[in-house]
Amino acid sequence: MIQINKLNKGENMNQYLITNSKDIRDHFEKDFPNTEEARHWIINHLDISKEWKITQATKKEKKKLDFDCAIEHMKRTFNKGDTIYTQLIKSTPSGTIYIRLRYIKDNRPYQCTYHYSKIMDHQLDEKNSYSIRRSFGNMDMGFQTVYELCSKVWNDGYYLKHEWL
Repeated sequence: MIQINKLNKGENMNQYLITNSKDIRDHFEKDFPNTEEARHWIINHLDISKEWKITQATKKEKKKLDFDCAIEHMKRTFNKGDTIYTQLIKSTPSGTIYIRLRYIKDNRPYQCTYHYSKIMDHQLDEKNSYSIRRSFGNMDMGFQTVYELCSKVWNDGYYLKHEWL
């Protein structure tokens, strides 16, 4: 086995994000000593007819990439009038609820709770099955959750329908 990219003694590895400018789904997170090595990796391993961008993988850049990927997923997955189902995981006496977001495509159930968390910058509740925690709001919090998501993604709170499971 030949190691092509040998590091000089004391040379540190940095984490880089390699993204396709035209298709956000096409991205990589890899360690390289510098951007020149990252550029060589792109030339040797990826389709160079695509526009690749190399950025240092900071928390801010990773968060932006997660957000952009989640938005892209939602826009690709849903058409106007599709339904997102909210599933109640747990309810507390104080009115706090824990829910998951689900949808059905091609007669198969899927979950979009993770995408909601990335788009809305909402931490999922690990202790309650990685669900969305919504405090009592004197209203249908499942509807409110879907409405807020649609407003953020499509600028139209009524883009998708909502139903409880």
